[in-house]
Amino acid sequence: MECYDDLINNLIGQYNKAHASVQKLEDEFRDTKLNPYGVTEIDFSKRTEQQQLMLKLEGGIDALNLAKETFKIDNSIELRDPSKKYT
Repeated sequence: MECYDDLINNLIGQYNKAHASVQKLEDEFRDTKLNPYGVTEIDFSKRTEQQQLMLKLEGGIDALNLAKETFKIDNSIELRDPSKKYT
């Protein structure tokens, strides 16, 4: 189960990093007048990319938490390749 925790913590770290990036961009937007020479479409696309990444990371975190809650080893299940351990 530690592997789930490690993955979850990694995704949470990535989420926090993306969130900080979005916050920084939004702060910069507030400090810049919206004019042809200020905030560009590129700046908005960077924010959008980070927000999309955050949504994906949230999905990954939720999926791993669900897997962690429902995962159990059932030794009564016959494996396709008994020489491999699927744990």
